[in-house]
Amino acid sequence: MFRYLMIYLLKTINSNRSPAAIYHILTGKKSSQTIQDLHLFQLHTYYRLLPNLSRQAFDYDVDQMVNEGLMEWLNAKDYRLTDKAWDYLSTYKDTCDEAHNFERPIDHQSKEIFTKRFYLTIQTFTQRVMDDTGFIPLIDDITIQAFVKQYYHLHKHALRDWLEQCYEQLYDVLKTYPDIRRHIYLDRLSTANHNGQSLQQLVDRYHVTEADILLTLALIERTLFIRSQQHQTLLSDLLPADNQPKIYERLMTRSARKTHQLVIKGYKIEDLIQLRQLKRGTIEDHLVEICMLDDHFKLDDYVEEEKIAIIESYLSKRHTQKLAELKRTLPEEMTYLDLRLVFAHYQKRLHQ
Repeated sequence: MFRYLMIYLLKTINSNRSPAAIYHILTGKKSSQTIQDLHLFQLHTYYRLLPNLSRQAFDYDVDQMVNEGLMEWLNAKDYRLTDKAWDYLSTYKDTCDEAHNFERPIDHQSKEIFTKRFYLTIQTFTQRVMDDTGFIPLIDDITIQAFVKQYYHLHKHALRDWLEQCYEQLYDVLKTYPDIRRHIYLDRLSTANHNGQSLQQLVDRYHVTEADILLTLALIERTLFIRSQQHQTLLSDLLPADNQPKIYERLMTRSARKTHQLVIKGYKIEDLIQLRQLKRGTIEDHLVEICMLDDHFKLDDYVEEEKIAIIESYLSKRHTQKLAELKRTLPEEMTYLDLRLVFAHYQKRLHQ
């Protein structure tokens, strides 16, 4: 299934970025370039989908795609998908389409908290039903442990009832997945009678790649999270309180958020450089990031309206996302920052 997702994403970025850009999106890298790629290629729903995917596992899958004739390297960075890859997408669309059939982005931080709470609650409740109090928690995050401890005290007199209801809700989700994915997920769970298997154990048992295991777990975890949000169920209790910053601020790098607070107050680029005591290039990266993420960003505070009109005219006539190529065609008075900001704003508006 990961192979299908890779081909789909490589098709989407269409050789405008190297495959490494996909790795940064899937693992949730917080960089200006990755944030821009999310907007440029409309890949928000894939951001941090696989935060634990190792670069080694990712590169292995890329190498396998080359070996199997699904893609070819044109040089050190550029690639092309072969006809065999396009056939692969058509052949496996019905069985693998859920790998990219996401309706909307999710709050990844909340999803990860929910998932950890779920795993530890299952382990704790099943162990307590068996009167085992000496087990080692599989989640070592003390905030997760504190939540589950408090949650246990609320339900300690009706643990079997809770587990039965949980089983029904989990079954409703798992029955929508093929057998192999259901079994992978269940083998990952730790209960009183079963130690959750490691990634390597799952790879060895099911003869699939580490990336396939991680994607299977991520899809099921995501479905559980979304259903618990959309419908008030037993598992909705495990959702974190909504006390996080706005979604666009969570996507920003920490340094860009500080610059953003000054941008909101109306400071121009020279002021930002002085106040933040950062290099011009860093502040420019922040401005592009903010332009991409904040719908209230005032583009004409940083680029003259005449320049905006000229650059947008160029963008509407050229079908490339490579800024270096665009810069060579623009009048010399257009700075690279002018192009980056207008390009970011143009792409965002194009996809709204």
